[in-house]
Amino acid sequence: EMLDGLRAAQIDTLVHDRTLPDVPRDSVGACIAQAKGFRADMVIGVGGGSCLDMAKCAGLLISHGGKLQDYYGEFKVPGPTLPLIAVPTTAG
Repeated sequence: EMLDGLRAAQIDTLVHDRTLPDVPRDSVGACIAQAKGFRADMVIGVGGGSCLDMAKCAGLLISHGGKLQDYYGEFKVPGPTLPLIAVPTTAG
């Protein structure tokens, strides 16, 4: 239903639906490779904690490139990232 609503609003979407628990770094790379060339204006994360973490990681890497390891530590993100909408579907 969410995708139908976005399509009805003429919003192009790219769905990455292979998020793994605890978001292994390699899985983030696969997501970014899938998104390459899509030219996203925002990231929407829907699901539990791992899905929301993946969305945050994807927004960071789509915006600034590199690898997740480049951003370990405080003050490593050089500027704003894509807007993120987080839709939690768990209550834990």
